[in-house]
Amino acid sequence: MEGFGQGQSGMEQVERIIADLSEPDKANVRLELKLLEVAAIDYGVYDVLGNTPGKKAVLDAFYAFLRHESVRFFGCSPSVIAPKIIDRLSEYAKALKTPHELGPFFMIGKTFSQFCSGKGDANLAFIGSIFFQGKLQFLPLKNFLKDCEIEV
Repeated sequence: MEGFGQGQSGMEQVERIIADLSEPDKANVRLELKLLEVAAIDYGVYDVLGNTPGKKAVLDAFYAFLRHESVRFFGCSPSVIAPKIIDRLSEYAKALKTPHELGPFFMIGKTFSQFCSGKGDANLAFIGSIFFQGKLQFLPLKNFLKDCEIEV
């Protein structure tokens, strides 16, 4: 799946789970993974940069890129995908704020599963959870920037 930056073993696990789905379900899960990737990037940028002009500039450029490349990346026009992105950002933000004994990534996975299948599927929840976590591997960058005395 082009554009997904997770390690080989994580994506191999994802592909094994997806392989057992019907073709329409596979396409839907792959679209939802792309939408989850957008949410993870948005969350990660906010986590690293906070509510700053830098965060706004980075996210404005990111969303401009997505509008320009929406057909290539999502397979549909910006007018079709934009409402889905807005909805997913809202729902994943709620999931991150919902307390759970297994942590916020559990709730991300559960929400992802509901978007994929309309119900809570444990395999899809697993995919969503590990995928989102994998996208946040760059967050130690925040500590590096602070060590270099770059304000974040």
